[in-house]
This record gives sequence, C-alpha cells and structure tokens, in this order.
Amino acid sequence: MKGFVVVLVLIGFSACASGPYWNKAGVSRMELAQDDGACQREASEATPRSVGRGGGRTGRVWVNHWRYTDCMRAKGYTWPSG
Repeated sequence: MKGFVVVLVLIGFSACASGPYWNKAGVSRMELAQDDGACQREASEATPRSVGRGGGRTGRVWVNHWRYTDCMRAKGYTWPSG
C-alpha cells in the first residue's frame, strides 16, 4: 500500500511541474507529500470490488474527490484559480 501511495505522490508531483497544484506558504515538498498522502488515505473508500472472492483484497480503492479536497483545504492548502 505504501508503494502505491508513493507512486501516486510521484505522479502528482510530475503533474504539478506542468500545471496548477496545491499551495501553502512555507511548506516543503516533503510536507506536501505527507499531507497529500494523509488526505488520500482519509478520502479513500473501498469499492464494491475491493474485496475479492474468499475475502481477499484486490487493492482497488476509490478516492472521494470532495473529501480529499476538503481535507487539503482544512490543512490550509489552496488551489490556484485559473
């Protein structure tokens, strides 16, 4: 699971290099990555297919965009407009 989060964070940072991203004055990339990961975990929900036959997990997780956005804003981040 940690590897999956790291990959998501790295993809997020690569997307940030060419476009808008979350902003918070005085926050390092490491702190942003930690907050981003925490909000992704908080906003994650198991999908109906996240539990396979026999009860095993398939690893599919859905991130609720609104809960994620609310979490990042609650931590003091803003998203640039335009």
